[in-house]
Amino acid sequence: MATSRVGLVGGLRLEELGLLSGGPGRAAEVAIVAMLDARVLRMSRGGTVTAISGPTEEWSSLERSLRRSTPRTLGSLVRAGAESKPIARLREGLVERGYLRSAQARRKARRMRWLVLAVASAAFGGMLFTELSSEVASVVLIAGFVVAAIVRRGELPLTSAGRAAVREPRTSAITSKQRLPLVASLGLNGTIQGQPVWQALGLDPAAASTLEPRPKNSSDSSGGCGSCSGSSGDSGDSSCGGGCGGGGD
Repeated sequence: MATSRVGLVGGLRLEELGLLSGGPGRAAEVAIVAMLDARVLRMSRGGTVTAISGPTEEWSSLERSLRRSTPRTLGSLVRAGAESKPIARLREGLVERGYLRSAQARRKARRMRWLVLAVASAAFGGMLFTELSSEVASVVLIAGFVVAAIVRRGELPLTSAGRAAVREPRTSAITSKQRLPLVASLGLNGTIQGQPVWQALGLDPAAASTLEPRPKNSSDSSGGCGSCSGSSGDSGDSSCGGGCGGGGD
C-alpha cells in the first residue's frame, strides 16, 4: 500500500517547513500533494479530491485528518487542513523547538514596545513643562524609538532560527524543483520561473481555481506565516496556528 512521501529538510518535516514558510494552509498543501503523489488521494477533472485507499500508520496526523475530510475541492480541503487540530500541534512543536514565537510572547513584545514609546514620548513632552533640556529629551526619544524597533522583532511569528530554517530550503527547492520542497517553500499559488507552482506540478487548472488567491502584497521571496493558499507575511498573533489566514487576537 502506498504511503506518505513527506520527508525531512534541515531537521524539519516538510509539513513543518510549509507552516514556517507560509502558514497553516501551506502545511496542508504539502500534505495533500504528498498524498496525491503517493496515490492515496485522487483529484478529478472538476477539482474534487477523494481518498482511494485506506489509512496507514506511516501517514502523519495531518494527512490522516485531511483524508477524513474528503471528498472536497482542493481549496476547501486546504482550508479544512489549515483549521485542523494537527496544525495546532505542529505549531506547538515549532514553538517548543524555538522556530516560532508563541502568541503570548508576541503580545508581551507588543505591550513592551508601546510602553517604551509611551515613556519616550512622555519624556519628550515633559520638556514643555519641566526644566528637562531639549537635548536630553531628544536623546530619550531617539533611544525609545531604537529600543522599540528592536523589541518589535519579538512580535514577528518566526524567530531568527525559524527565518534561517526557511531560507536555504527555499533556494534549494527552486534550484532542484523537487515537488514537496517546492510546495513547502513557495506554495501552490507561488511562482517559479514565471509559472504557477500548481501548473509546474501538473495539477488540474479547475482544482487550482478553488485555491484562495495570493494576497497582492505577498512575495515569493518573503518568509513567514501566511494564509492558506501559500502567501507569506505576519497575519496576527495566531498565525501559523489554527486558522486559514492566521487571524489576530
